[in-house]
Parts: sequence; C-alpha cells; structure tokens
Amino acid sequence: MVISAFLIAQLACEKIEIGDSIYVQVGKEYSVTSNLTFTIDSIREYRCPKDVVCIWAGDVDLFFSILEGSQNKDTIMRLNDHLRNPMFFSGYQWEIFDVLPYPLSDQPTDPKDIRIRMMISRK
Repeated sequence: MVISAFLIAQLACEKIEIGDSIYVQVGKEYSVTSNLTFTIDSIREYRCPKDVVCIWAGDVDLFFSILEGSQNKDTIMRLNDHLRNPMFFSGYQWEIFDVLPYPLSDQPTDPKDIRIRMMISRK
C-alpha cells in the first residue's frame, strides 16, 4: 500500500533536469530528485502592466512548497529581488528568470496560462 502510494506520487510529478532552464506552472508538482519535489502553490502579481506608465515597476511573489523526504519547507521567492532570487536550498540554487505572460491592464491572466521560467542547479 505504501509502495503503491509512493509510485503514484512519483508518476504524478514531472521530472526536471538539473541545470536546464525550464518552464513550470502554478499548482503542478515537479521532481528534482527522488527525494526532493516542489510545487509553486500560487503567485502574487503586482508588476506594472505593460500598457500603463507607472512610477514603480512592481514585482511577482512566488509561493513555493518544497518537500524533501518528510520535511516540508514553504518559502517565497521574488522575481526581481536579489535577496530572494536566487535562493539556496538542499545543495541547489533555485533561480527564477521570468513570469509570463506580462500583465495587461484590461485583461486578467488565467492562472493556467502562467509560465514561470526557472533553473535549479547544483551548488
């Protein structure tokens, strides 16, 4: 029973390649190793829409849930904050490059259309 639950969980995860730039989605589980997985649970988008002139460019917060073995770590990465991007965890550097699509003032973005370009590499 425990083994079948583990296999189902592993099959549900999308395996990523260490050191490759990848696109991930909100709410989808990704496997870094057999013992290390993550999900971006949600994002908070507050960048200035590309069709508006703003005083401040804004940013994007990404809410990560990282599972290593039985240990769960919840953390926030911020796209344009060098103190929160990249982050280092469990011997890996986690870096966010972009969040697409860029917001428009008159068009809400469907969460399933959001793509986050990132890379996880060994450190």
